[in-house]
Order: sequence, then C-alpha cells, then structure tokens
Amino acid sequence: MAGIIGCVAVIVLTLHFLEGRGTLPTDTLLGMFAYAGLALGLVVLAFFPTVSFNLNGLLFCDILAVSRTDIAIV
Repeated sequence: MAGIIGCVAVIVLTLHFLEGRGTLPTDTLLGMFAYAGLALGLVVLAFFPTVSFNLNGLLFCDILAVSRTDIAIV
C-alpha cells in the first residue's frame, strides 16, 4: 500500500511541476502518464517468470480472452 501511495505522490508532483511550466496541456500530460503506466506495467509483468499472459490480448483487447470473472470484477 505504501508503494502505491508513493507512486501516486510522485506522479502528482511531476504532473503539477510539468503543468506549471505551461509547455504542454494537462490532457496531453495525463495521456502521456497513462500510456507510460501501461507500458511500465507490461514491462514489469514480463520480468515475472511465473506470470503467463497473452500480450496481444492485453494490447488489442481479445474479446474471447474475457472470462465471466473478469466481467464480474468490472
């Protein structure tokens, strides 16, 4: 839980700093953080040898890979 709070704090402070500079609009910065977070999450998952996942299914939304449990969680 502390790691999540730390990551969120770093993102918020970085977003506040970059927004104050005025070089990029806020929605552009949020989009950049969203895609960077997705890419970082996939890289971290790739380093776990016991985790098996279909990268194409995650990136391109394979509808056949969705289970009933996934739907219930959403």
